[in-house]
Amino acid sequence: MKKSKKVLALAITALMCLSLLAACGGDNSNSSDPTTSGTESASPNAPIAPGQVAPTEAAPTGDDVVFAEEIIIIMDNNAVTVLNPFITGAGAPANSWTSNLMYDRLVYPIGDGKYDPYLAKDWDIEVTDSGAMVFTFELREDVYFHNGENMTANDVVFTINTAKEDMTGTNHGYWHPTGIDVTATALDQYTVRIELDQIYIDYLFNLSLPYCMIVSEKAMRDDPDNGYAIGTGAFYLTEFVSGNYHVVERNDNYWGEPPITRKITFRFIPEPGTRTIMMINNEAQLCFGIGGEDMEVFEDSPDYQMFPFTFNNAMTLNFNMEHPILSDWNFRMAVASALDRAEIAIVAAGTYSAPNYTGTVWGYETEFRNDNLEMIPEDLDAARAYLEASVYNGEPIEIATSIITFTRAAEVIQQQLARIGIDIVLEVMDGPGMTSYTDPNNNQSEITLNVVVFTEVASSYRGFVYPGSNGNRVMYNNERVKELFDLAVIELNDDLRRSYYYEIQEILAHDIPRVEMFFRMNAAVSVPGIGGFALPSTALYDFRYIYWQIEG
Repeated sequence: MKKSKKVLALAITALMCLSLLAACGGDNSNSSDPTTSGTESASPNAPIAPGQVAPTEAAPTGDDVVFAEEIIIIMDNNAVTVLNPFITGAGAPANSWTSNLMYDRLVYPIGDGKYDPYLAKDWDIEVTDSGAMVFTFELREDVYFHNGENMTANDVVFTINTAKEDMTGTNHGYWHPTGIDVTATALDQYTVRIELDQIYIDYLFNLSLPYCMIVSEKAMRDDPDNGYAIGTGAFYLTEFVSGNYHVVERNDNYWGEPPITRKITFRFIPEPGTRTIMMINNEAQLCFGIGGEDMEVFEDSPDYQMFPFTFNNAMTLNFNMEHPILSDWNFRMAVASALDRAEIAIVAAGTYSAPNYTGTVWGYETEFRNDNLEMIPEDLDAARAYLEASVYNGEPIEIATSIITFTRAAEVIQQQLARIGIDIVLEVMDGPGMTSYTDPNNNQSEITLNVVVFTEVASSYRGFVYPGSNGNRVMYNNERVKELFDLAVIELNDDLRRSYYYEIQEILAHDIPRVEMFFRMNAAVSVPGIGGFALPSTALYDFRYIYWQIEG
């Protein structure tokens, strides 16, 4: 099949094309370049994305090799309560684990800003005279949904339009970035045109995320409540008990390379001690979220494998900037100056925590992180002075949390703030409850402890501070920050983009809508013989080709 040609209809066509290639880390000889098409000769099985550990090597072969039929995976603090990507609440990292199994997306990330063909076997990117950015995807013709329906361009258009309908939906902001108008059109049965009304350099990255999965139009229309579960993925859903467990089984009609494992069960076990006992009792084969105090049980044992990793997402203390007390900069400075982050981190997550000692709120491995910003130091005298200058008059201030790690952190923060005279009360709720409680359309929160979900690209923070965005649960509004994000997502020059993102972090470090607390570190624990997956810091794990070798 011929290589796609770029049509950049601008006076500075060549320069823009070269800049886009450079910004995305590609070159015009690489089929995985985001501005260069995939090819039909590419393997139908997209590779597993690189991670911080490498259990991804090909599964062993040989006549004596035997793999288990079923693998049980224990989830940690990521209870899956909602699977439907078109409604709120389906954004927990563990949701992506299941999405990777049930669904496919148009392109697949392979690292360094490069992408391989997936449901789309080829694509073009065009920038028009009006400044619109147009993606044309040529789809595979041999892909079938779990209900037996052939996937077509109409399914892609239906997915994009459905995601547009509800701004609070989990996948809305990925298909429809804030401030950008996106339209999708089926040019023929297997060709889709997606047009953005302006350049958005990270859009192809968005499409490579598991949140931009393709669903069946027929299934959704026939069964509005459950049709979302029909994907094209390597596994299909067989059981789902919200907040407890769910089961997927192998799709033997999968268009790509067939998985090795027949059945995968995900179980949510909230208590770290229970997870440890289950692993010791052989009730699961792979476990996330073993408590730091129990790690020594597994660290040097030949009966287990350990895969250490650091999460990219920042654990943050968040202020509702529309609250009459929390909107006071002096009060926020008083809080920030009273915090001992090392103590908070060690109590919340033990030795498997990494306190932040810089002044930014940014992903652990997210591009353009500005570590030159100084952290607000713990200084109780300064904290009391800021508090005296604030509008605070002894009122109880609520900190809301949703998971055990954050609750532990909140208890320490409560004690630390009491030292300067701030009265903190704690409110513990589940994940969906927290989502509803902090809804930007009716935000009832004061202070929250939560996680900011970062991807590898800097624009992933945009929705968390951009006015009117569903992710802006701190109700932050700064016109300069808004302007800088708008400039950054259309800028093709990396040096300029870096300067924009550095300035954003400088402004946020001063305004303090959030205080970055720590990054969680952890280690997955497994029985011997488990492999075929990776653990990137973004926690978007891919278990399609996980295996458990039990003989050979």
